[in-house]
Amino acid sequence: MIRIQVENRDSFEGTLKRFQKTCQREGVLSEAKKREFFEKPCDIRRREARERYRNIRRIERMRGLRRRKG
Repeated sequence: MIRIQVENRDSFEGTLKRFQKTCQREGVLSEAKKREFFEKPCDIRRREARERYRNIRRIERMRGLRRRKG
């Protein structure tokens, strides 16, 4: 559970902004979106494999760019 300490001098907008930042950092919205619908275990494995592949490709691309610059 996310808790935000509200002080008398804080405006509502500032408190709301801090709350939204904290939610984003904790991954509350992304977790809720993930759990919105049931996902079969085979679909979870397939999605995670795609994500791993995408991350590996991105890292390789970044390494290639670094080598060419230097």
